Amino acid sequence: MEAQDVVVGEGGEPGAEVAPDAPVELFNIEVLRVIKEAQNSHGLRYGDYQRYRQYCSRRLRRIRKSLRLQYPKQGKWAVREITPEQVTSDRHLLLSLYNAERAWSYAMQLREDNPDGEPRKHYHLLRRLIKAVALSKEFEALASVRGSTRTALEAEAYHRWMSGNLLLEQEVWDRALEELVGVRTVYESLTKLVSEADKELCKQRLEEVEPSIRYCTYNLQRQGQGQVAVDLERASRELLDMRQSSSGAGFDMLKAKLEGVLSDTRKAQAESLTDITWLGKTAVVENDKFRESVLAAREYTYALEKATDSNVEARMALYDKTLMSYTDALSALRSAEADQAQVALAKAFVQHTSLKITIERNLELIEDYKARFKSKTALPALAGGHIVAPVDLVHLYDLLLHNLEDMLELPGAKEDSHLPIEIAARSAGFKAFRLFWVAESYAELQKRPESLALFDRCSNLCDAAVKRLQQVSEAKADLARVQELASAVRVRKCMVQTQAVLGVEEPLDKPKSKAAAAETSDAAPLLARLESYEAAAAAGSRPKLVDFPPSMEAVPAKPVLFDLAWNNVEFPDVAHRLKKKSGGLMGFFSRR
Repeated sequence: MEAQDVVVGEGGEPGAEVAPDAPVELFNIEVLRVIKEAQNSHGLRYGDYQRYRQYCSRRLRRIRKSLRLQYPKQGKWAVREITPEQVTSDRHLLLSLYNAERAWSYAMQLREDNPDGEPRKHYHLLRRLIKAVALSKEFEALASVRGSTRTALEAEAYHRWMSGNLLLEQEVWDRALEELVGVRTVYESLTKLVSEADKELCKQRLEEVEPSIRYCTYNLQRQGQGQVAVDLERASRELLDMRQSSSGAGFDMLKAKLEGVLSDTRKAQAESLTDITWLGKTAVVENDKFRESVLAAREYTYALEKATDSNVEARMALYDKTLMSYTDALSALRSAEADQAQVALAKAFVQHTSLKITIERNLELIEDYKARFKSKTALPALAGGHIVAPVDLVHLYDLLLHNLEDMLELPGAKEDSHLPIEIAARSAGFKAFRLFWVAESYAELQKRPESLALFDRCSNLCDAAVKRLQQVSEAKADLARVQELASAVRVRKCMVQTQAVLGVEEPLDKPKSKAAAAETSDAAPLLARLESYEAAAAAGSRPKLVDFPPSMEAVPAKPVLFDLAWNNVEFPDVAHRLKKKSGGLMGFFSRR
């Protein structure tokens, strides 16, 4: 249990009260900014409520020490509340605020530690929330007397938000809705008065409160207290919208309830899902696990349609969850005890839908790869971390063609009057795209004759694919893509031909390297770039004509001559011209 603060002055005496006739000083605390900065800096950015609770405890200890409000180490312990007359600093208000935050974070920690809904832990959670509401009420009372107008308004919104969380956990929908609507009203009013930085915080709080308001309204409608009752399909989609739009530190309080209600709604929908129709044939499957898996996949598909986030990794995660749900449906069919013909038709339906989702996933992945190829950015580390090359896109189009082939091999697909035509038309379009990127790979290798031949072939495939896709009403998106590809083929073909005529070693649209750019920029003098045309210098700038002082140049030294003919010269014998030497002892002395 968390005890109230004991107000003890210096020497153990209670804090002195302010004189009645003294002017009352009002303190200003930006409540929402204070708690958001503390939460984001101490664990709640990653959902670690225990770390945040420990921070609140340390923060309370430091505030008590600075105010000399520590608990007595000896003697009788007694609880005393802080009255408005004893508030002499904004730290007194922060003391009450962090007390409420500590109790709330403890409740959220118990929520995280009790995924199975154990009654004893849930009771403890409720006790912590009740304590947080009581402490937030104390904070509101202090702020209304000793806080500024904005502080008092934010303290009221904080207390209403804490009360709404408690009533939401207790499933008192009408009172919870009243409190949360009050929170929304306060922050909508503050949005019009505060600065731009604080306005973003208020909007963030409004986004956190809105799903809880919608959830309370939904439950009131289910109980017949709203305007009209909603059907199961609409209820499921409303719950999915709430879960998708919910975020922030308080979302975990709503998350478990949303998951539970979604599970109940899914089971109710599964009871109404009695048959499945594919290619004009109907199959009846009485397997609850199969029906729930199909409904879960449909929910993820709906979430993909409603998702406005352009993050490719988040959308790929939703696609993976959808495909996993269909995989669970196939596993349920293997153990289903029903007519084999009905089971085979249900399997074909699931496999066809799964392949369709896979094709959509790969098309989104291709668009991401194209953007990365154009900007020369690397893939994420999990996908290899390398720069996207045309070979990567060729591989993705190979996967699309394999998916269409698998779709055509499903039981009953070839006998249908419409599906083979659609598959053939889409295959023609994907083959044209695949050939385009094969031509791009040859163009990157400077193999221009092969690249031009492939671009010609790709142009012919585009014309044939357009004719086929025009006959399929469901392939309008593919038709638009192929028509855009035909224009791109003409552009690339002209560029490759221009490179071949000019003898350019690099593609024309390839950015110059830093060294090449430095040679052609104003950093190089005019005498060094007479053979290349550059735009005139901007007004007011001084064009660089020559280097001054001139740079040193290497001059060849005087060459060393080696007379190699001397070694092959044959001199005449002149020995007969030499004087004969006289011998004997006297001759020796004469030479001396």
